[in-house]
Amino acid sequence: MTAFLTSGIVAQFPDIIGEAYRDRAGNIYNPLSIQPVIVLAANQETINAIHKRALAQGVKTSAYIEEMFATGHDAANRAVFAEFAPEDAKVVGLALRAEKKTVDKIAKGKALKLDTTLLLALRRPGHLDTPIGPAWLEQSAIDLSALGGFTLQWLLGGAALGFLLYIHKRAEAAWLAGSIIGASVLNAVFKLSLNRPRPELVTHLAKVSNASFPSGHAMISAAIYLTVGAMLAETQKQVSAKAYLMGLAGVLVLLIGASRIYLGVHWPSDVMAGWCFGSVWALAVFAANWALRRRAASRKVFKAEPVPNVAPS
Repeated sequence: MTAFLTSGIVAQFPDIIGEAYRDRAGNIYNPLSIQPVIVLAANQETINAIHKRALAQGVKTSAYIEEMFATGHDAANRAVFAEFAPEDAKVVGLALRAEKKTVDKIAKGKALKLDTTLLLALRRPGHLDTPIGPAWLEQSAIDLSALGGFTLQWLLGGAALGFLLYIHKRAEAAWLAGSIIGASVLNAVFKLSLNRPRPELVTHLAKVSNASFPSGHAMISAAIYLTVGAMLAETQKQVSAKAYLMGLAGVLVLLIGASRIYLGVHWPSDVMAGWCFGSVWALAVFAANWALRRRAASRKVFKAEPVPNVAPS
């Protein structure tokens, strides 16, 4: 199959073939490629990812799909190939030629070395669809991930917001609303502008549909749960109680983000960026709320009570 695919590259770039070879006796041999041919092995998901990136980069490839093993001539190959689209074709081999930077980008993607190392470390060797650890750990990761999902976050956030308005805590309601809405809008802007693809190195263990960077679960959960933790901490006088509440919120945010990496739906760098952005946003909203409350308190006018006239004795 490798030779078959290479023939397509030669047809596309005939200039890569050098001159004919001659031995000392004068015998003539076929010319060979003037460039080395690098052959790499990959699993099905990685090949599919490379195929998609090549199409996105506009690089023409030689492709071989599984159904072509059952055909017997070129016309049948082209006929069966035409029956599939990129998203449903089971590509078993690809060949391409382009500039080194472009080829590296297509073959390796934009992932950092740490990203790929951590994702692979969380899967059983040779079984990229199976995470490490006992079976219950996968279900626990799914449950933790749900705590950072859109539905649950907005249900909990909306319920807390409604309660704060009901007890006439308007400043706190504005504080929480700013954290939720602001983090959600910023996350959407980042995803749309950067449009980083989801990791395709391992099998996704949860359904995803939008861009990867930054992790919305990590970012918005950091904004919401840290804000709620800060609100609860303000009601406590003991430093230990404040630390416990903030620590609990922080651990919950870390577990939610880690679950997304374990499920294979985010690069670790997506989650770390989400933690950073969400925490900074929660801190910024907290600082703004604190400054506004101090300013309002300083403007309070206290009317002095009139001092009664005391007749001299």
